[in-house]
Amino acid sequence: MASSTETIMEAYYNWKKNKNKQSLSYLLKKLEPIINSEASRFKGSDVIIKKKARLLAINAIKTYNPKSNVKLTSWVVSQLQPLSRYSTKLARPVQVSELAWKQYLQIENAKKQFEYEHGREPAPEELADKLGISVKRINKIQEMVPSYTHIGTAEQSVKEDENLGGGSQAVVELGEMDPKIREAVEFVHSSVDDRDKQILEYKIGYKDKPMLSNQEIAKKLGVTPAFVTMRSKDLGELIAKQVAK
Repeated sequence: MASSTETIMEAYYNWKKNKNKQSLSYLLKKLEPIINSEASRFKGSDVIIKKKARLLAINAIKTYNPKSNVKLTSWVVSQLQPLSRYSTKLARPVQVSELAWKQYLQIENAKKQFEYEHGREPAPEELADKLGISVKRINKIQEMVPSYTHIGTAEQSVKEDENLGGGSQAVVELGEMDPKIREAVEFVHSSVDDRDKQILEYKIGYKDKPMLSNQEIAKKLGVTPAFVTMRSKDLGELIAKQVAK
């Protein structure tokens, strides 16, 4: 068991030797005062900013070179600088015109139809040809529309699974979402049928469900991945419309 007097570097070398979740969590706890101090400098949801800071700190730990002349603490602080841009993005109000919203829905419907017919997502050029909208306009509209239209995206509060093997599992923490988004998710979940409920749960890790890929959800529910993709987007749109009310 690690000693309470163990230094940050000793905790780092313990993680370097073992590379397991426990040693990483312990090292993060040692770095927590620095992480929280940096996170407190930026505006935005305290919970979301701190979670983002934690993810950046994990990456800093993994990329740190102990042979360099830079201290681990200094390296972590330097790698937390993207919090400035991230907090600005969170604070920026998103306003979507009625035309942009209508075009967004047209784009999503066209994508669903294309995926159903071809079994894959369309390229931007294919969407542009189908809708008569330029690729530049399609990209701009998709950037303008708030992230809550995409179930389980990074703009929602996420939790890092912290598996050191490389993969991480993002799970939405409803209690830490923007209240309006949380209410919209709960409303949609309560108003759809059982199969859609399950798709929503597995897409965002709701109701203690693991977050699964479309292929994994399809296998569990006995449907096609294309069906899961289509219903996920429909659910996302329902959530977005509920938020916009």
